Amino acid sequence: MENEETFKMIGWLDWVLYDENGNVKQTGCDHNQIQNQFKREVASRFIKGGASAASYFTHMKLSEGAVEAVSATSFTAWIAGPATVISSDGAAAAYVATYTATVAAGVDTGTILCAGFLTTPTVSGLRCNTACVVNKAAGDSLALTWTITAA
Repeated sequence: MENEETFKMIGWLDWVLYDENGNVKQTGCDHNQIQNQFKREVASRFIKGGASAASYFTHMKLSEGAVEAVSATSFTAWIAGPATVISSDGAAAAYVATYTATVAAGVDTGTILCAGFLTTPTVSGLRCNTACVVNKAAGDSLALTWTITAA
C-alpha cells in the first residue's frame, strides 16, 4: 500500500447474543461504515502497519438510535454508561485487523440498534458504526467481533 488515497476499506461486524446460561440466543452480521472524515486517519494506520492498525480502536459503544450518518463524529442516542474496552488480535497482518468486545450481563441492556467503534472512551471518538439490532436482556451478554480489511 503506497498511500491513503489508494485504500479501499471494508468493515464487517459479527455478533453473538448469549442468554444467562451461555446459550446462543441470537447472531448477526453487517457491513461497517467508516466515518468520512476519518477514512484517511484509519488508512494511515494500515499504511504504518502492524500494531498501529491493531491498536487504533480502543472502545466500543452501543446505541439505541439508528446508524449515524457517515459525517457524524459521535452518537446521538448512545446507551448511558461506560464504553466497553475492546481488544485486538495484536497485529494487522495482510492489512486485516480484528477487534473484539464483550458486553457483560447487566450492561447496555434494552434494544440496541447500532454498535460504534471509538478511539477514546467518549462517544466523541466515533470513527465507525454499523447496524446491530439486538434485544439484550439484563442476564444476556453480547460478544462482538469487528474485522477491517484494507486493500
